Amino acid sequence: MENFPFTKQTSRNICGNISREQAEDDVLKVLDAFREIQAGDPDFSYRVLADSESKIKNIIRTNRKLNAHVLQAVHEASI
Repeated sequence: MENFPFTKQTSRNICGNISREQAEDDVLKVLDAFREIQAGDPDFSYRVLADSESKIKNIIRTNRKLNAHVLQAVHEASI
């Protein structure tokens, strides 16, 4: 068996690739879960905000109960 050079940078690159793949998988799992929740709860909604490169910047979710809390807080702050 031949020796292959294995540097710290190689290790970082491998770990970075694994991390990115897992992050992409996690996002897909979250979106699948949100679709399932939304199918069973008409008050649940979510939006995915993407940047100019179509990468996810933010995922926003809400439901009727959360909306009521936000509206109440805004009303109280404006008094």
